[in-house]
Order: sequence, then structure tokens, then C-alpha cells
Amino acid sequence: MCLPAYIAVMPEPVLPFDENTVLTTARDLHDAARVRAVAPLLAGKHLCVLGEAVDGRDCKAFIEAARELGAQVTALHPGQLALRTPADVTRCAGVLGRLYDAVECQGVAPGLVHDLGEAAAIPVYDGLACEAHATAALAARLDVDAPEAIRRRRVLQAMLVGSLA
Repeated sequence: MCLPAYIAVMPEPVLPFDENTVLTTARDLHDAARVRAVAPLLAGKHLCVLGEAVDGRDCKAFIEAARELGAQVTALHPGQLALRTPADVTRCAGVLGRLYDAVECQGVAPGLVHDLGEAAAIPVYDGLACEAHATAALAARLDVDAPEAIRRRRVLQAMLVGSLA
């Protein structure tokens, strides 16, 4: 069974992730972390979290997962962006695409996420790190001896590595 779309829009080719691939990658990341620090697989990548609660739990989870893989992460509140018209969204998506390798939207209207994803030349995730996202259920299925927060981090990392590395 494939995961529901976890990326609002992604430039071609779309990467097909099935649950087994994500779980296998997450397990490998966990095993590597037990032996040594997680490899900086996303070193040199710049990610953005766009959300209302930039200091919230889901935002922090995304930031920690990405930073552990070596990525730099910036958190932005949607109010910091001028997104009043379709032209504004297109212009903003272009800027985000030049500054970042991917954008994680949390608590952003689905229509806006879709429009940003359509206009950006980078992956735009729709709540990848949010508790209500399909990836949260995968953490419970990850067969490693670790607290839920660590299992969740490994699944997030597996998704990031699969779409960015």
C-alpha cells in the first residue's frame, strides 16, 4: 500500500514511496544512529518550515529531524510573506525555490500549499511532520526499540532523505 501524497506538488519525476521503503530507510537510519551519529545526508541542504506555530511541537520535530541529518532549517510565519494574490504566490514560490531545497507547510491552507507547490521548483510538503499526517502512523509500525519521538524522527528523516538526497 502506498502512502497518500506527502508532497503537495513535486517537480517531475515524482518519487514513489511505499511504506516498506520508508520503514526500511527509517530502520537503517536508526541502526546507524545507534552505532554512531547519523550521517549528514542532507549537508548543504536548506529547508524552510512555513507555519503559524513556528515554535510548536510539529515545527520543532521537523527542525530536529532535518538538522540531525545536516540540513539548515529556517522557520517562517506565513504572515511574513505577502501572499494576497496569485501573482504574489507565484513570486513567493520563486523566491522560496531559490532560497530553499524544500518547504514544509504546517497549518497552512491546503489551497495555498497546492499553489506554492505548483509554482515552486522544489518539494513542498503538506504537514509532513504533523501528528495528523500519514507518516505519523508509520512511526508506530517502525520495529525498533526506541521511544515514539525517536521513531517519528527516523520516519521523517527517511522521507526527507528519499525526496532530497
